Amino acid sequence: FAPWDLSLTLRGLTVAAAPGSAASAPQFEAARLHFDADLRSLLRLAPVLEALEIDAPKLRLARTGASQYDIDDIIARLKPAQPAPPAAEPLRFALFNLQLRDGEVDFDDRPVERQHTLRGLQVALPFLSNLPDDLEVKVEPRLALALDGTALDLRGQSVPFAPHRTTELAIKLADLPLARWWAYLPGPLPARPEGGVLAADLKLQFAQPPGQVPRVGLAGTASLRDIGLRSLSGEP
Repeated sequence: FAPWDLSLTLRGLTVAAAPGSAASAPQFEAARLHFDADLRSLLRLAPVLEALEIDAPKLRLARTGASQYDIDDIIARLKPAQPAPPAAEPLRFALFNLQLRDGEVDFDDRPVERQHTLRGLQVALPFLSNLPDDLEVKVEPRLALALDGTALDLRGQSVPFAPHRTTELAIKLADLPLARWWAYLPGPLPARPEGGVLAADLKLQFAQPPGQVPRVGLAGTASLRDIGLRSLSGEP
């Protein structure tokens, strides 16, 4: 921890699996987590981060039954006993230069004896903020991953000389089948989706107008076709 610039670095973080679990490997690991806060956090009484970096995170999850997962005990412990009343003001924060590098997820679907893997996860976001802070942006948006061996790599680009320092990330999906993913929806639900093909042509835009709150916008088209809903009794 460096108090003079409010930065904190954690290395070799490990979270073990629950006692008695069949898993021998840790539930979560990260080689490095780096938080670089700005002194404006103290003035605004809200978190203002100049950078958040996460290196080589590894998450291991398992589905143990219908809408049941091996982290249900953690979710139950974090869930408040009573829902909090709606806040008059949204939570104020400013997060700049988010980078996640070389992430991995292993998902064990035990009821159907199927394994899913996510490898090479790279995420870069210039900012997520609802405060009018003007911090230096050092990253361009990017999303890259390989899901069950299928690679995806989306890279953004800055618009040169734009007064609002605009950066865009194009998101294109060509006929993504959804049928095998519906089993992982949380439950219980009043109806069960079936089939479905998703297509999208979107642009995620980051703009940083001088002296204003940074803006994130999503525009474009998306379509969902060949989908059905079936009641819990099996009726369409």
